[in-house]
Amino acid sequence: SESGSGWLLSGFIVINAALGAGLLNFPQACHLAGGVGSTLTVQFVLLSFIVGSLVLLAFVSDRSHAATYQEAVASLLGRTGRLASAACIAVYCFGTCITFVIIIGDQWEQSFRKKTVAGKPRQAKFLQAKFLQADFDKQNSASKVRKAKFGKQISSQFLSPTTRSQPYASKRLVMSVSSLVLILPLCFTKRIDFLKYSSAAGVLGVLYMCVMVVVKYFIGGSSSTSVRTRPHSLVDVFNVVPTICFGYQCHVSVVPVYSCMRRRCLPQFARTVSFAMLICFLAYSATAVFGYWSFGAAVQSDILRNYDATPDVLIGMCLLAFKICTTYPILLFCG
Repeated sequence: SESGSGWLLSGFIVINAALGAGLLNFPQACHLAGGVGSTLTVQFVLLSFIVGSLVLLAFVSDRSHAATYQEAVASLLGRTGRLASAACIAVYCFGTCITFVIIIGDQWEQSFRKKTVAGKPRQAKFLQAKFLQADFDKQNSASKVRKAKFGKQISSQFLSPTTRSQPYASKRLVMSVSSLVLILPLCFTKRIDFLKYSSAAGVLGVLYMCVMVVVKYFIGGSSSTSVRTRPHSLVDVFNVVPTICFGYQCHVSVVPVYSCMRRRCLPQFARTVSFAMLICFLAYSATAVFGYWSFGAAVQSDILRNYDATPDVLIGMCLLAFKICTTYPILLFCG
């Protein structure tokens, strides 16, 4: 179809479906797996199976003229297989979309909290001082005192360094606004190639975070804590497998992407998959290697929590939240 997407933009949709929040956990997975060497080896081995499975899905879709993963399964396993796969995909997409919304709220809230704790904006100080002064001003009328107390409550909730008293108050607001403003407009589509430009923007946003991790390693130097160079046992190597499998999970969306390509043929889709998996491999590997070398055994499950609240880190958190907003419609479309 002339209205379809080319192999390059189709690749961005596949990258956007695969490359996501799992990126934050790769440095710690690198530590648990016994270092950089074992992590890259396992990732490369699994990647060969992942690429093969994606091309195989396109082959089945081509033979059966399927436009969705469920239709491809139905061509092989019949109506029962289609219903079973549809139920599994619905549950998977529903759970993943809920997780996306939670991660969006976490990233926005964490960026706001880091900015407030580290920067202590003058505006927050001014408002808090104003409310406190009004609260203790004995010369004001009762109505002004009530207004000051109300303002103090608002200030303590949204402008205080921490939100431990009501940790979900601001998160719920951010999740609601992000869902309505960023996610909802992308959900009204009959074809998945409608998301090609938003996917490209989301991928560029998450690649910024990868570059940031690499640059901070060369600026800040390596970690003073111990860095593992080999696994203690074979079991350690398999610790990285769940993270890698989660990080490259895009199989449900590749069939709709293939069905919307301008030139629907296996050679073109092979270029799409090769480009997408290469970008994912480089992004995951760079973040895992330089993130782990930066913090060593002290690396956390969310690599961004290891960094101070500098402007570039806050930008990375916001871009990650934006990227997940562009991934949500892909899973919603497939579900």
